[in-house]
Amino acid sequence: MTGLKLLFSRYFRHRIAILVIALIFAGMLAAVMVFHADPGFSEDGDSDYLMCKICALIPMMFWDMIPIIFMAQETVGSRFMRAVPCAEKMYTVGIPLFSAIVPAVGGALTNIVYAVFILATGRDICNITDMLILTGIIAGLMAVISCTMMSFRFGGFMFVLFYLPFWVILIMSVTPGSQTAAYGFGLPLWAGALIAVGGAIAGALLGGVISSFAYRRYNFKETAYNSMAVK
Repeated sequence: MTGLKLLFSRYFRHRIAILVIALIFAGMLAAVMVFHADPGFSEDGDSDYLMCKICALIPMMFWDMIPIIFMAQETVGSRFMRAVPCAEKMYTVGIPLFSAIVPAVGGALTNIVYAVFILATGRDICNITDMLILTGIIAGLMAVISCTMMSFRFGGFMFVLFYLPFWVILIMSVTPGSQTAAYGFGLPLWAGALIAVGGAIAGALLGGVISSFAYRRYNFKETAYNSMAVK
């Protein structure tokens, strides 16, 4: 999978961004553990139960978001990536897999640390289940969005796309009096695990359809910046 290796080599070029996000990851998980919200409504009738878990998953989104903003300029705005011998495999297979693997790895790391915290403190197992469900939803959305960004040129609209996972879950979690926001999804642990894995797989498959269509149908043109740089 030469194309996939090339994408990861480009990804890890952004070491400073990845390191900063790692520090944010540690800080956010520490804050979630200190101010953890358990199932149920507070005295004012609201609940931070799901929001607590969304906060823990924010670094997972950043790990995917920040480097790909720069990588997208290479995959859709430069002839180099289109000219490499493995271009077709990279665009039709490598990009969908890469877009699914990055949030999946970040989500797995988040869930492992969070699960250890829940088990060590003797809290209800539903916390782990709901975290897995949210991870599957967000990871799947992030995979599709990242793949779309790396296959098409949307300009400023790409920033709007990256906020989509936030809004989808945020609306659900802050709805006043919402039983889901206060008590979670009410599913068993095995169902949460299936949703987490299924979200990543669904994101990769849908991303594959998007990237294959883009590679075969998209009329690639160099950006004005790159054209001037060549001259």
